[in-house]
Amino acid sequence: MKKYLIKLNRPVIIDDSYGDTPIKQPVYGFIGPYNETNPEINAYYKESFNSYVSYLAAMHEWSESGEEGFSVNDDKEWTDKGGHPLTEDQIRHIYQRDRAKLGLGYTLYVLDLDEADGIYQGGGLDGSIIISPFLIDKLVEQAELQDKTAQEACRVVLFNRPIQIPKHFFWTREEGDCYIYGLASEHRDNGRFLKESYIYLGYLAMIQELLTNGVTPSGYTTDLGKDGRIWYKNGEEYSVKSAEIEAECLLCRRKHMLYLRDTIFFVPQDYLAEGTREGLILSRALYEELLDKIEE
Repeated sequence: MKKYLIKLNRPVIIDDSYGDTPIKQPVYGFIGPYNETNPEINAYYKESFNSYVSYLAAMHEWSESGEEGFSVNDDKEWTDKGGHPLTEDQIRHIYQRDRAKLGLGYTLYVLDLDEADGIYQGGGLDGSIIISPFLIDKLVEQAELQDKTAQEACRVVLFNRPIQIPKHFFWTREEGDCYIYGLASEHRDNGRFLKESYIYLGYLAMIQELLTNGVTPSGYTTDLGKDGRIWYKNGEEYSVKSAEIEAECLLCRRKHMLYLRDTIFFVPQDYLAEGTREGLILSRALYEELLDKIEE
């Protein structure tokens, strides 16, 4: 499971007590939610993290020196001297002022927690708050290692069966056919990679349909002597990236019962050096090795 890791550029001190005895707790960062397929949700999360860092700055100032004219109740809500809640504008002013005073900033990482389980054994986490300088350093080190590994890795999808396509659709002037077993890409957006893979698989099904019947189910054709980037219907031209052709890709994929059998998001590039060409998996042996890798 992936999460956001937020490291503060300096620790803050929070009064974590709920009674008369103060408990001063250092905070070095925190862990927040992350969505692997929806960047809009992640944008909302990032705004929330930024607001929370401002809140931590205000809590630090209140915990360390007290806030003249203001206080914080047991629920960590800002109040005036009479215990009445402050307005949003008053709270925003406090947050901005205290964050600027501290120069409090942060660095955002993406961390796969499944690969970081052993790091937590020494403690240092209070809920989602990181209270240990050693833990934050270890988590950042792990996140940077994962990011480097991800950059050096490929995403792979394997088809449920190979598709036979003339080579000249991909490589001009080459003759004969090739069998395509799947796709490999350095694309780092998993959700987008999967969406594009489904469309591309449908495009291959369209070519197969055209080779078999001379026309697609909805009446599209293309010049089999070219690369299949332009399709025709009733005298009109359609780009392979048009909405009409994407819909036809889906129809042909379903007609030929083609689907993505398995997905691997991190495959070392060296592993794919032989058996692939320009993102196409052409080797049956590599296909079977990758299937074995999934089943391990």
